Amino acid sequence: MGELSDRDDYEYSTSEDDAEYSWIGWFCSRKGHEFLCEVDREFVEDNFNLYGLRALVPHYNEALDMILDIERMEEAPSDDRQAKIESSAEYLYGLIHARYVLTSAGLNSVLEKYYNAEYGRGPRVF
Repeated sequence: MGELSDRDDYEYSTSEDDAEYSWIGWFCSRKGHEFLCEVDREFVEDNFNLYGLRALVPHYNEALDMILDIERMEEAPSDDRQAKIESSAEYLYGLIHARYVLTSAGLNSVLEKYYNAEYGRGPRVF
């Protein structure tokens, strides 16, 4: 898959141990986000899947870096700017998630959650 070229200079880890500590894992585990599927990192890194989102999301680059757990060597943003970046990251992840669940991998994730009754059970289901 096409890697984001301006992010090649930054190192990050994608081991199984890090997955539970990733921003995506943290975000999906928050209360009220139980219905969200964890989007594969490779999907988020592919430019094709992000086409057109830059124009929709303020602070796009910083929000994408936050989602991918990429830390840049810059001074820390102000509290107000950090709050805006966090809000943009949540919005961006929602848009990425909407695209992801339309793919075969995303549909499989949704189906797995359905079979595990993570969306609940109907009153007449035994």
